[in-house]
Amino acid sequence: MVRYKNTQYKSITADAIAYFFRLVGLPLLVVLLLYHVWGTPKDSQATAQPLINAIERYHQLHGSYPETLGTLTQEGLLTAIPTPPWDLWTRRDQFEYFVDRDLDFFSLNYDEQDYFGGLGPSKWKTRTYVSFQGKWNGNYLRGSPPLPLELAIKRAGERFRNTQSSDNLNMLAGKIIEYSDQGSDGPLLVWAEDVWSVLGRGETCEVDGRPGELYKAQDAHAAEYCFISRKGGGYFYEFDFIVEIFRLDRSESPPQW
Repeated sequence: MVRYKNTQYKSITADAIAYFFRLVGLPLLVVLLLYHVWGTPKDSQATAQPLINAIERYHQLHGSYPETLGTLTQEGLLTAIPTPPWDLWTRRDQFEYFVDRDLDFFSLNYDEQDYFGGLGPSKWKTRTYVSFQGKWNGNYLRGSPPLPLELAIKRAGERFRNTQSSDNLNMLAGKIIEYSDQGSDGPLLVWAEDVWSVLGRGETCEVDGRPGELYKAQDAHAAEYCFISRKGGGYFYEFDFIVEIFRLDRSESPPQW
């Protein structure tokens, strides 16, 4: 009995595997290597760290944060402003710098587009660093990082909570009034939750028959403010918005908007 043995089969199979590797496998390895070299999401925050260090160094030298990032290169704290790295899956925009009007705190944002993230073909999100929190915050939808008003309330609210001083309570009320007036179509809506999340609920107060939350300083000046809020929102959700602020102690006339 003579058994037929197909030696050509092995040769064809080996050639097919080699061809497939050259066609698909090798480019795939190159793609993975470039992805690793060009940067991952963590690399963007690592790239921003020298920028954050330079901003904080400026604050140590001058007692305030710079108005623009260009000031850092002018003073020799940086040779160039870094930009977020790209990789094959994610495109990232420039770092966006925001500083409070009093140059008291800053935030750093960048947008990134993950082409394969989420349920769709691409997904935008914003990552934010806040100076007084000292960390990067979550994955916000693109264009919806914490608003300057929200950050200002948190910063001033934390200062008052820690010191219970009249100066910092005055600052909190002033920040709300200042930033709420920046709306192009009228005063911005101030969420009462932004205040309550930092200070908690205040004592009950009343101005002209309207109830509110009372916050009092614990120093010699003993500033007192009544925050008047009202309900607002849509068909399914309602929120509390601060609509007026009255100063109740006798040292000054009550600010309001």
